[in-house]
Amino acid sequence: MPLRRFFILFLVFSFLSCGEEEEAVDTTGEGPSLVIASGSVFATPDISAASGATVTIINNDDSPHTVTSESAESAFDETGDFDVTVSSEGTALLTLPEAPSGTVFFYYCRFHLDSMNPSSGTITIE
Repeated sequence: MPLRRFFILFLVFSFLSCGEEEEAVDTTGEGPSLVIASGSVFATPDISAASGATVTIINNDDSPHTVTSESAESAFDETGDFDVTVSSEGTALLTLPEAPSGTVFFYYCRFHLDSMNPSSGTITIE
């Protein structure tokens, strides 16, 4: 009988957790995370971090991606401040440039500009 109760509780918990949005999760204990979900989705497109902080990029997709900064919103050029490639189903670290509070870095994926959802995101310096 106790095993049956455990199984029922497991099913209830599983159903309750379905459909929850992914959010930035600190997997290193040291800073924010930017998550790419399966299906080429920036699951956490807009995050905040301290100047010079290290951001963990978590790629849960089966394709490699980049987090490439733009010189301006929707510029989609490679003249920004960073360009990090993260392997499929892997992680990478991005050290943010030193910048004043309120600075916004716009980024996109160079490999999948036309297929990412959303196509870009922001990192705002706290």
